[in-house]
Amino acid sequence: MHKYESFEIFDGDKRVGYVHYQPRSHAFGTLESPVMYVEGFWVDPAYRQQGVGRQLMEKLIDHAKNMGFLAIASDTEPENDASAAAHTACGFRDAGLLRHFVFEFKN
Repeated sequence: MHKYESFEIFDGDKRVGYVHYQPRSHAFGTLESPVMYVEGFWVDPAYRQQGVGRQLMEKLIDHAKNMGFLAIASDTEPENDASAAAHTACGFRDAGLLRHFVFEFKN
């Protein structure tokens, strides 16, 4: 199990958004290595379109830049148009689609 670092935004005691991240040796869509990778990005639906996601990504961008990273990568499901729009609004470019495969061990 991975231990991610996070930035979170709260409204009082209520968490209204987070971005989980960790360094990776590589990521689809960039030749930079290592890269900071967004492992999870979420904003409460009631707080979307209010700058919460942008604040989270700006914190991560500043943090990664200060740590010497040259790229941040992320992913989302192909049908998640809201996430794609949020990433694009924060300056990410669409690097294309990647198919994932799983081999599951049977008992």
